[in-house]
Amino acid sequence: MEIDSLPDAQSTVRDAIVLARLEGLEGHARAAEHRILTEKTTSQSKASVLTHLKPSLINLPIYSPIAPLEERAEELGLDLDELVKLDANENLYGPPPEVLEVIVKANHHIYPDPSQLKLRTALANSLGVHFDRIVCGLGADDLIDLICRIVKPNPIIISSPCFAMYSYSAGVAGLPVIDVPRKPETFDLDEEAIKVGIKKHQASILFITNPNNPTGHIVSNDVIASFCEENCLVVVDEAYTEFTDQNCQELIHKYDNLIILRTFSKWAGLAGLRVGYCIAHQDITRVLLSIKQPYNVNIAADFAARICLEKKSVIFETVKQIRLERERLMKELQKFNFIKPLPSHANFILMKIVDGKSAHQLASDLRSLGVLLRYYSSSELKDYIRVSVARPQDTDKFLWALNMVSSSKLLSSLNGFKPEGVLLDMDGVLVNVSLSYRQAIIDTCKSFGVTVTMQDIDNKKAQSGFNNDWVLSQSLLKDKGVEVLFEKCKDKFEELYQGTETVLGLWHKETLIPNRSLLKFLKSKGPVAIVTGRPKLDASQFIRQHKIAEFFDYVICDEDTVNHKPDPEPVIKALELLQINKAIMVGDTPDDIRAAIRVPAEKGKVIGIGILAPNKAGDEEMRKSLLSAGASCVISDLQELRLLFN
Repeated sequence: MEIDSLPDAQSTVRDAIVLARLEGLEGHARAAEHRILTEKTTSQSKASVLTHLKPSLINLPIYSPIAPLEERAEELGLDLDELVKLDANENLYGPPPEVLEVIVKANHHIYPDPSQLKLRTALANSLGVHFDRIVCGLGADDLIDLICRIVKPNPIIISSPCFAMYSYSAGVAGLPVIDVPRKPETFDLDEEAIKVGIKKHQASILFITNPNNPTGHIVSNDVIASFCEENCLVVVDEAYTEFTDQNCQELIHKYDNLIILRTFSKWAGLAGLRVGYCIAHQDITRVLLSIKQPYNVNIAADFAARICLEKKSVIFETVKQIRLERERLMKELQKFNFIKPLPSHANFILMKIVDGKSAHQLASDLRSLGVLLRYYSSSELKDYIRVSVARPQDTDKFLWALNMVSSSKLLSSLNGFKPEGVLLDMDGVLVNVSLSYRQAIIDTCKSFGVTVTMQDIDNKKAQSGFNNDWVLSQSLLKDKGVEVLFEKCKDKFEELYQGTETVLGLWHKETLIPNRSLLKFLKSKGPVAIVTGRPKLDASQFIRQHKIAEFFDYVICDEDTVNHKPDPEPVIKALELLQINKAIMVGDTPDDIRAAIRVPAEKGKVIGIGILAPNKAGDEEMRKSLLSAGASCVISDLQELRLLFN
């Protein structure tokens, strides 16, 4: 498509932003936003300004970084502490506490040492090399940029898929980029093709990430040595070397054209402070030192890096834990028939998504549940997702989400149905009543000399017409041969549940099942109502106690209708009040489902979705009862509804 006018071009860019966000490609959207001109910018002034700029930089693609956590949380309708950040290979253990202590004590009003003498000396002592072979930078990215700027304007060689900063920095420096792709499927380096490329293009630099990002592959020192025999600089990026047993430092004294890059971002947990270093021949480091920004490593980063070197043995305990967690995660991933994890020597695992599943959709679904992974839109990686290896609790959350997404029948069961609103039962869906209502039933029966169990209650609720716990209690007593007047049974139940002046009521033991962020998320997607058999007093009491009234448009209680679940009247009333025709109804009893699916067509369409209450998790009999009652599917966690709106 060829666009000649500036307004048309700007319109196309705006369309691209919208489409990128619809696809979940936030980085692409933000990159496109940089191409939108302000209202004060005219095409003439734009053209005149561009004449002053380097042509090679005008259309340079903007590097797409990982979106900030706060931005992700707001986008997903989640609290920050609900996010599991497994998309950038950070060390989620973080640095030792001594790092924070020393940063606070640093003289922030004094410029750092431009020669980096203390840090370079500390690194030299740790590595066993002379300090004049070391240069530090604002992360390894800073050093990649510097290296690209010191060489002749000959092409660089990369082997994709690899770290994007090599091409980006080369573009900034005006160096052509020659890609010698890794071999399909295996992602092994094409060693001979690389050597041919170096000679053919008279390459200035060969960039090798080892272990490679994002594949996790590692190449031997023999291969690296063979590359060093070629006539170019060989930059080996060892950002992840601490997570394997190999590095190529032994080659540094043999090959003057070898440059080793390392960082404190991964193993030491200093990604936010940005500090890295390179090991190279003195002639190279001298030039790098001469062109770097004088104060490229700030005071906080300098102090923190030196403390990390002192505490290296302590930090390496977390590195050891990450390596163990990598083994555990690899074994767990192999249990999913649609995932093929690649062997990894880094703190991440690249997974190929197979069996017809979409890697993009899987990453999007996991993101909707708060698990952030790295998806690549490039052709060679469109079927892959990269997951960082972190702490056991992070792995647990990832596996929880992965199991939920892979086992969910929610979307398929709805068959394209788009609800206009959400209806939620209260007990077992919003409220954990295992220690309140259920205990009140047991204690009510006990007060009349009858012993009942939780299983007795479940069996009764599986039948039709026992959504009201007063009715259920009376029926249980009758089943045991004890006739009790309804009002007498009801009064005893309420005494136990509400409490007396001297005895605290069982309602105090009730807890909110979903977190507030989920309720807020559902409310942001459309109208939400509670449809419960509770009396208004009980329902209002819980809603007030847990401060969740703002998340519901209406609450339909026992007194609001003549007929009760499984009759559809309460559900119909909710539809009328919300002024909608299509909804989903989530309930934990067969009567909830029956009430939903019995709504007459002229009143609307409601699909019943079963959910297992906290005390019924994994209960196959209850699952079968809900499905038999007409549930389209049964979910185990209300969080699964996020997939519906993803």
